Amino acid sequence: MAHSAEMGFNQNPHVAKATVAELSAQNATDEATRCRSWLEAAHLWERAADREKNEKRASEYRVHAERAHNEAEPRVATQDRL
Repeated sequence: MAHSAEMGFNQNPHVAKATVAELSAQNATDEATRCRSWLEAAHLWERAADREKNEKRASEYRVHAERAHNEAEPRVATQDRL
């Protein structure tokens, strides 16, 4: 049986995992879970970049990792001042 590109042969598995971690962060119901999920996504994007042979894609993955690290920063609740 021949393998096709659609089967995911030789694809970087960390990309899919990082995407799932980002979705988890976006759907988190509390700040701690949100931060942990963004950090996990950042870690997975870094692993994807390290594993990637195509430098253009590796560079894109590093941009995703940096963005995820920035998103992981705790958000301070702001109150409207009158």
